[in-house]
Amino acid sequence: GGSFNCSDIPDAVPVLAAIACFAEGNTVLHHAGVCRFKECDRLHVIAQETSAFGIDITEGKDWLCIKGCGGSNLHPAQVQSHNDHRIAMMLAVIACGIAAAKQTAAHTCIQDFECVEVSYPSFIEDFKSIGMQFSIN
Repeated sequence: GGSFNCSDIPDAVPVLAAIACFAEGNTVLHHAGVCRFKECDRLHVIAQETSAFGIDITEGKDWLCIKGCGGSNLHPAQVQSHNDHRIAMMLAVIACGIAAAKQTAAHTCIQDFECVEVSYPSFIEDFKSIGMQFSIN
């Protein structure tokens, strides 16, 4: 865990939240209020969607606190991208981390995943190239 000032890196908040899910201890992402005004209210959506995986997360006005336990409490879930490409990629990173930790095909369903094409059209192919499994329905 750790404490990170996100005022200059708001687009990194989703992936930092994903990493924090697998850390030990608390991770605080602060000065991230601008994330509320992106494609969606990213702070709220991160808190909402990551909690579906079993993540202990608290949302504040301009911060998130993720209580990490090395990923041991996480499980697959059905989640929603909210049509936000960074949220979709964050959810995929968490899902792949869960599958890798459990060394099994953990089936997470991410609704509206196609929005990743906005910023990273080869995301699925690149993740497949490192051994991750995706299926698009």
